[in-house]
Amino acid sequence: MTFRGFFTSGAAAALTLAVLQSYAQVQERLDAQDKVGQTLAKQLQERKAETLALRAEIQKLAGLLRSANERLTELEKPRGIRGFLGRLFGKGKKKSGAIPPPSPKTSELAAKKTVS
Repeated sequence: MTFRGFFTSGAAAALTLAVLQSYAQVQERLDAQDKVGQTLAKQLQERKAETLALRAEIQKLAGLLRSANERLTELEKPRGIRGFLGRLFGKGKKKSGAIPPPSPKTSELAAKKTVS
């Protein structure tokens, strides 16, 4: 018995039609998934480009901040007679026998002990 003999012509036509409809539905879903995938890939590329642009902007701003901090440090140095006198009299060597000032952590611990 052959395949054609197993089904009647009406049943075979109905089965063929059902298979074709299922195939068409699957193809539509796959096409929709492809479109969504292409859209997401395009959005990903756009986001990567935006990220690179933002990183470049951040690098630029960080460089400007560094240069501004260097300039501020230079401007805060004493100049003129005040700077001369400070270099002449003010910044000598520390005495080796002197007790070093307490570190910030030590003073914080002492403050906590007195509060508790």
